[in-house]
Amino acid sequence: MPDALMNMVSLRHGNEKSYFIISAILGGLIWLLVLISTMGLILVWLLVIAFFLYVAEGFLRAQLFGNAVQVSPRQFPEIHAICQQCATDMGLRSTPEVFVINSGGVINALAVKLLQRRYVLLYSHLVDLMSAKELGMVIAHELAHHAAGHTAFWRNLLIKPAFFIPFLGAAYSRACELTSDRVAAAWLRDPAASKSALILLASGSLRFRKQVDLQAFREQERLVPPFFGFISTIFATHPRLTVRVEELDILFRNDPVGARPVDVASAPAE
Repeated sequence: MPDALMNMVSLRHGNEKSYFIISAILGGLIWLLVLISTMGLILVWLLVIAFFLYVAEGFLRAQLFGNAVQVSPRQFPEIHAICQQCATDMGLRSTPEVFVINSGGVINALAVKLLQRRYVLLYSHLVDLMSAKELGMVIAHELAHHAAGHTAFWRNLLIKPAFFIPFLGAAYSRACELTSDRVAAAWLRDPAASKSALILLASGSLRFRKQVDLQAFREQERLVPPFFGFISTIFATHPRLTVRVEELDILFRNDPVGARPVDVASAPAE
């Protein structure tokens, strides 16, 4: 296991720690009040929620197995190798089920868990757009959500009531994204590829990808109108990509991780 990931706690973004503690305390108190006020009847609703999640997962699996391609040693073996190596290095007991989905030009990737099974969904245009290491950064980011507990059922159930407080849920979500970026970059150990993967999410251009200037992209953050930037941020579940690139710069300055890059040479050709 790479040294940078031996202590996952150290890679959590400080904001995630703070927002989780606040949300856990408030969520626990709200659940306790609800439990007392309903004389325990709320537990019945938890069973109902579990049933609907079971049904939702059944429909999800039907959709994925019928309309997407499952990554395996026989299907997209290069991507499968990255997923296996990354999941092992992050300490996951088993590798989540990974699917490549026809995205119709949309660039995205998702980490999903409903009850027990974990999934990573890779949109096809993202897979085609990125180099081997850039794709490794995205895959590691999604697996980091699972490894860091962001998709854990009981964890999310505990803190969910606190999200009725305006903007708290979005702030926690943004912090989780920064944590996953940090874990993924620490795993990949390639600062350039880590940041270029994020920039490709912004540009979406295969033809002109080599003409994007990293420093110029970072400087765009200074041009964001302060007031409107703040308003858009507090409603957003993801930080601006310019902010995410700057956060990686901070990580690399404080703890250089590029000395021993992970071997993803067997990943899909560029």
